[in-house]
Amino acid sequence: MKNHLSANVCTKRTSRAVISIVIGYALIYSISPTITNITGGNILIKIILIVLGLWAFFTTFLTILTLPYYLKTDILQGVIIDDEPLKFHGKVSSYVGILTGYTFLSIISYNALLPLYLKKTCGYIIDNITYRGKSFRFRGSAKRLAKYYIPGFILFLGFFFLYSIYLNSSNEVKLVPDFSTLLVIYLLSLTLTGAFIALVMHWYANVEYQGYNIQLTSGTSGYILPWIAVIAASTITFGIGLPFMTIWIWDKYTHDLEATRETEVIKFSTSFDLQSDGLFMLGQILLTICTLYIYLPFAIKKVSNRMIPKIAYERF
Repeated sequence: MKNHLSANVCTKRTSRAVISIVIGYALIYSISPTITNITGGNILIKIILIVLGLWAFFTTFLTILTLPYYLKTDILQGVIIDDEPLKFHGKVSSYVGILTGYTFLSIISYNALLPLYLKKTCGYIIDNITYRGKSFRFRGSAKRLAKYYIPGFILFLGFFFLYSIYLNSSNEVKLVPDFSTLLVIYLLSLTLTGAFIALVMHWYANVEYQGYNIQLTSGTSGYILPWIAVIAASTITFGIGLPFMTIWIWDKYTHDLEATRETEVIKFSTSFDLQSDGLFMLGQILLTICTLYIYLPFAIKKVSNRMIPKIAYERF
């Protein structure tokens, strides 16, 4: 017998973060010309405005970094399974400490330590989720991710290194690459990006809960072409195809997801409607863009509360 998930997603924290970002941008853009126009002996006012501007900049920057955290945790806490909601017990201060520390390490290592960054940030979110008082545990290994990520990363850098040598050795200076070169760059970037997203998403689906191993039944290679299709269709249609392709890839992942424990297997399915759900998501995206992202929390809430109840699970 199939049981459907329920949803009661509330995006209050996301809304506060978005409002904070909007106010921060407003302060920055209003203070900057004011500082420039101050002349004469108003040094104290100028110092106060500079300090206020710096505070607004760093606060806004920090809030932008934590916005995905609020989005994920707001959605997670709105998921209801058998009349019992998921709960999140993490603290934004702890997440910010992990985020800033491992972001810095990734930057100075030219993204070589990105697998470790993903392990720590994703692990913090999942390890702080509970259901009926019991915790989930993330089992993804940074070493396993690095095993595939680093060769691809080196290949990507190697291509552009060889391309720069080619440009320097050419007698003709080309400010803009020719079409064939741009096509090769696009196809290589598309392939490597699709492969990377497929690898990371497959790696994310490695969770344990009370003896249940929650994993995907298909290997990573089975998702590379679908992700290439998602990216290609979204870019070619200037983003219009994104919601439809997102629903398509969500459906594939959900059907391939299983939770196994000894002789018990829980399988998942969806009842998404590609046309109606895709048009609904597209409308929410357009509203978000038209309102300069102020509408984003409401869009997330509406899409989540519409799509989550269309996910079902069945025990075998």
